[in-house]
Amino acid sequence: MSSRVLQPSLGRHTRQATAAWQWLNFLEARAPPGKNIVHINMDETSLKFYPAQARAGSIATFPGERLSDMRSRPCQASLSARRRAVTLVAFVADDCEVQRVLPQIIAGCTNNIPAMWAASQRRRADCVYVCRQGSGWLNTNMFNKVLKLLGASLRPLAETRFFILSMDAAPVHMTASAARASHRAGVMPHLLPARTTSLLQPLDRLVLARLKRCIGQDYETACLRSATATLSLSTTLDIFSKVANDVLTQGDHQSAFLKCGIGGTHQHICRSLLRYLDVDAAPTI
Repeated sequence: MSSRVLQPSLGRHTRQATAAWQWLNFLEARAPPGKNIVHINMDETSLKFYPAQARAGSIATFPGERLSDMRSRPCQASLSARRRAVTLVAFVADDCEVQRVLPQIIAGCTNNIPAMWAASQRRRADCVYVCRQGSGWLNTNMFNKVLKLLGASLRPLAETRFFILSMDAAPVHMTASAARASHRAGVMPHLLPARTTSLLQPLDRLVLARLKRCIGQDYETACLRSATATLSLSTTLDIFSKVANDVLTQGDHQSAFLKCGIGGTHQHICRSLLRYLDVDAAPTI
């Protein structure tokens, strides 16, 4: 490593980012000869049933009303309705073949995910899965199930690939049972330091913003086309599922990994990240 990166005068985020990249190099060095290294990023995010409202103001429209008018009027939904949400457990990879099989999991309480919609989603051929449980929060038991599903999805490709799973250092990701589940799934966990996920995670830094923007656009379009200017839970969940498939499963995310310093030689890190870390060039690690 260059002496510049080790200077104690550098900021905390710079030292944390350097440590994360060093740990990633260590994991990459453990790849067996002849296997391609595949980087996977996992993150959880909340999807509101009123995404346009959360961003701009209102979802209710009148016949002939323009989108700009719709956004300018006060919100007509109750506070509890505006808070209603599910959790999306999202996966992206820097390998397109792997990306096509990664699970995208919509998790929520039984009040937010109708049983009939969940059953219809299970019959679809895409990689969007549904988990109905007592809460939308990701707990230890559910996280272990997520890793089990991930391992099953990756198993057909594991003969020629070595998988590294980057994720934040949330307590639920750091338990002994999670470590065992990661081993069974055939992935090497790469935990990112606190307060660096918005800098170093491809999902958090680049991909999820695009996903939520597409959800908002599809949601607004559906509201404008609706005779009642409202959407049912099932219709909104259909939008979540469709956009997750279009943006995540069918997307090419290699450049997002390179811009965050994951994969390659750290020479493709985006300039905005370098400016935030207050360095002139990518570190030599």
